[in-house]
Amino acid sequence: MKAVKVLFLALVMVAAMNVANAGDKSTCVSVLSIKRDIFYFKVANNLTGAAIEVYSSTGELIYNDTITHHKTLIDFYFEQPGTFTIKIIKGSHTESFNYEKTSPSPYQDAAEGAEHHVIVGK
Repeated sequence: MKAVKVLFLALVMVAAMNVANAGDKSTCVSVLSIKRDIFYFKVANNLTGAAIEVYSSTGELIYNDTITHHKTLIDFYFEQPGTFTIKIIKGSHTESFNYEKTSPSPYQDAAEGAEHHVIVGK
């Protein structure tokens, strides 16, 4: 009987910790995939309508828009290799991610200083 009480108490504590962590906003963005020049992520309900910004390795803002869907992908296929910074901003909450593109761009005009060709899908 004592073992049942201990097990019940442990289950109650685990459930209480899960409820307490449910309101945690520190992980509002989940990265789903970073394969084949694509950064694919999912945002929590409270981040729908947030701003998304993509910066080149030189710090230049190359894309900005509003997140309208829970799942979004950013296609870097036509970009030159480099490190890109992705920021998701809503109010005072900001989450940043770095994406490293290593494959060469097949786009003939994708030279240093050329126009950027980031594609964002929803």
